[in-house]
Amino acid sequence: MEKLGINPILLGFQLFNFAVVLVLLNFLVLKPLSELMDKRKKKIEAGIAKEGEVDVRLAQIESERNKQLAKTRTEIDQMMADAAKKAVVIKEEVLANARKEADSIVTKAHQRISIEKDEMMATAKNEVAELTIKAVEQLFSDEQSSSVIKKQINQSTIEKLWQNHQK
Repeated sequence: MEKLGINPILLGFQLFNFAVVLVLLNFLVLKPLSELMDKRKKKIEAGIAKEGEVDVRLAQIESERNKQLAKTRTEIDQMMADAAKKAVVIKEEVLANARKEADSIVTKAHQRISIEKDEMMATAKNEVAELTIKAVEQLFSDEQSSSVIKKQINQSTIEKLWQNHQK
């Protein structure tokens, strides 16, 4: 080997130095770097797995939200239908009350008209009786006979009015 210009002892030391550097590099650089790369790889894989979980959870939340919205819409529709039914019932009650009040007013008006008619008839009968008495008085000029006739006419008129009033 000396012919090639290689010193075997120096080559042995260089090989030993190279092996020491390789061992040192392996323990000081390559192993920590490899461990760091493995940790980073695991973090990335965990992030990807978590992203999948987040997507699944997001889909579940979206599904639950849609179900809740559908349920809320159904409840709102039911409330609106109930409110419409109640409005119809209230409207019918108000109309029925208005009809009752109108009927009551009409009945009272008919009663008043009937009472006023009876009063007018009584007044008219009294006036007719008085006119009849005056006419009879003029026919009979005698005072005695006129007072007797007056009494009889007044008595018969009062009796007729009383009978009409009792009816």
